Amino acid sequence: MTPHTPQPTARRVRTTAVSLAMAAVLSAGSLATAAPAFAKPDHAGKGGPAAVAGQPSKGGKPTHVVKGGKSEAAKVARELRKFTLKVAQLDRRLAGAVSASRLARLDELDREVVLANVEADREDLALLAEDVAALTTAGEVKAATKELKAFRAEHYVLVVNFLRQAAELAVEVADAEAAGVDVTEVQALLDDAVAALHLVTAQSDRSELRDAKSVLEDARELLEELLEAAEEPVEEEPVVEEPTTDPTTDPTTDPTTDPTTDPTTDPTTDPVV
Repeated sequence: MTPHTPQPTARRVRTTAVSLAMAAVLSAGSLATAAPAFAKPDHAGKGGPAAVAGQPSKGGKPTHVVKGGKSEAAKVARELRKFTLKVAQLDRRLAGAVSASRLARLDELDREVVLANVEADREDLALLAEDVAALTTAGEVKAATKELKAFRAEHYVLVVNFLRQAAELAVEVADAEAAGVDVTEVQALLDDAVAALHLVTAQSDRSELRDAKSVLEDARELLEELLEAAEEPVEEEPVVEEPTTDPTTDPTTDPTTDPTTDPTTDPTTDPVV
């Protein structure tokens, strides 16, 4: 079957969305770093205007920067940079897990479903990055960074592997059916396993992958049992033929025997000689 090639336009749009979201995060970090520090008012002269932070007051002494203002902005910027780096790495891993070479052995339906799931995960990742760009404290950014752990790109590596195994098993099931084996139950298990794999995303619980793998293994084991049973020769019980008695040849039942000629039964025979 001809490998399915994802639409380049869709990929560009998704990649652009993630890039714009990360750019927004970086821009927010830059603004946070460049935010002006708060300054104490200059009391050199009564009623005089407040001096600009870092500039000499009328008395010749520079005003003091309020402690904590600049350090918090720097912390936010630092956490945003960490977050942006992790988002970029995760986005690359999601794209690499479903490369054209990895999906080449899947049928068209499987490829389309997996690609759609990946695109949805990348879109969620871009939306999360946009939300994080609006955060104003380092603690909030840290908490958002932990949310990235919910995206597991390795799920798609396993999904593709299991779908490949399912495709190979489908060929064996078709061959067994052509040979006269009843594969109804095997096909039902195989269909259930594939349907479960189609629902797995990067944000799915790992138990979903384990369950799908278990059903796939059950289908293979059942097929092997059916094939073994079909190869075993059927032992036929030997037929025992009962002997038939011919009354014409059995002297004990010969109806032609004349009792008058039988010396043992002839009443005229004189026992005394």
